[in-house]
Amino acid sequence: MREVVSVALVIAAALGSVPCAEAQSGKGAAFEAGLVRCAEVTQPTTLANCGTDRLQEGVAEISDEGEVEVRVVQAAPSVVYSVVYRSLDGVGLRVIGELTTNSQGDGYLDAELFTRGQVGSGNIVLKRGGVDQFVTGFKVRK
Repeated sequence: MREVVSVALVIAAALGSVPCAEAQSGKGAAFEAGLVRCAEVTQPTTLANCGTDRLQEGVAEISDEGEVEVRVVQAAPSVVYSVVYRSLDGVGLRVIGELTTNSQGDGYLDAELFTRGQVGSGNIVLKRGGVDQFVTGFKVRK
């Protein structure tokens, strides 16, 4: 039981927290998740069409005001990633913008994408070279 609780806490910490009062009252909830390398995903299954770019850490956020922020640390240096919002079934896709990394591989994107009243469910994906490099997800560290 202790292991289950500790794993749940790690997952909650990796995904961020949504205030229960906001979610229950219908006022809206923010989305925040870590970014992981597509090629490292194993749960619930491995992903196809993944690239090989490095990534030390990353985060993607969508505020309850519709602002999208994406940050990467030590990804591939001096490259441009296409940042997209992908539906859970993988069919729908909406371009958020481009994130350019510096010579150390650090990059940041801030975009106004969603408007009042919109409700979404999906994943933020960073693409380069025609393949998915990073996706929203979590990594359990034990």
